[in-house]
Amino acid sequence: MLPCAERAYRWIRRQRGYSISMRLPWAGLLPYADPRDGELVRAQLVGNDAWAIAGCRAVTELARMASNDTLARAADTTYGSYRASFAAALVRTRSADVPPSWQGVGRDWGNAATGYPTRVLEPSDPRLAKLAARMRASAAGTGLVTCGSSDSLHTYLGADLAQWSLLAGRPVEARAWLAGVLAHSSSTLGQAEALSRDGGFGSNLPPHSTAAAALVDLLRNMIVCEADSSLEIGLGAPLEWWRGTALARAPTRFGLTTVRLERPARDLLRLRLEPLPVAVRVRVPDGARAVAAVSEGARVVDGRGVEAPRSAREISFRVVEEPKR
Repeated sequence: MLPCAERAYRWIRRQRGYSISMRLPWAGLLPYADPRDGELVRAQLVGNDAWAIAGCRAVTELARMASNDTLARAADTTYGSYRASFAAALVRTRSADVPPSWQGVGRDWGNAATGYPTRVLEPSDPRLAKLAARMRASAAGTGLVTCGSSDSLHTYLGADLAQWSLLAGRPVEARAWLAGVLAHSSSTLGQAEALSRDGGFGSNLPPHSTAAAALVDLLRNMIVCEADSSLEIGLGAPLEWWRGTALARAPTRFGLTTVRLERPARDLLRLRLEPLPVAVRVRVPDGARAVAAVSEGARVVDGRGVEAPRSAREISFRVVEEPKR
């Protein structure tokens, strides 16, 4: 894969170089595009830069795996400078959130990916919270977002925001998207791309592969999700899921694992998993607080998380339920 990725990386670097040498208004970013989809505007699209930055990061990782240290260093340098250009451009827009294009025009589309999956902005960035609130407002009560008209609900566009919510420690919002997409599925649980509020699909009939993939990706991340160098368990799992919810042979960057969430006693939660050579962190579900780790080597962090060492097979911890607000 590396030769193809390297050619793409060098194209990105050339385009950024042109914008800098020619002293264009948005120097260091990609040129304008007119995809006639998504943003539906001829402009410099924020989402294009977000994906390109993620691509530079991926080339860095691929090159390291292939022991191409020269390319890894170059791609990593580009990644750092590109991300800095992106951050500076966001400040220049004077937008409270993340606009769809650097010119400020267009429909929301690629900008929704700046939190996930590109992770160009940190989950804690307040711009992402404001973007999610704005995009969700027109579809309030559905868990989804609209696209185009206020009557047109969209599935996988809101999935990126749901994934951001998961990473930002706001699992209720992620579960709202999950409930919304399931409630608006076909009778055979096929997910559409877009649909009317009344449930009609028009001519854009389900199943839609991207919507299905977004659903699978979110469900996996709700149970098991990779951080930089550790495994996150239960990011989206409410307390009631700790009654035997299991995910078999879940693919992760560190290898396959099988995860099972259990509640053998009212005050005891237990995680069983096939061990991986990375540290594990368990998110304590909303409505509960961890008070003591039972498993050897595990420790409670602020009552909201439980950390365990590498290759852990079982993590048990005592909890107390918190009063509902």
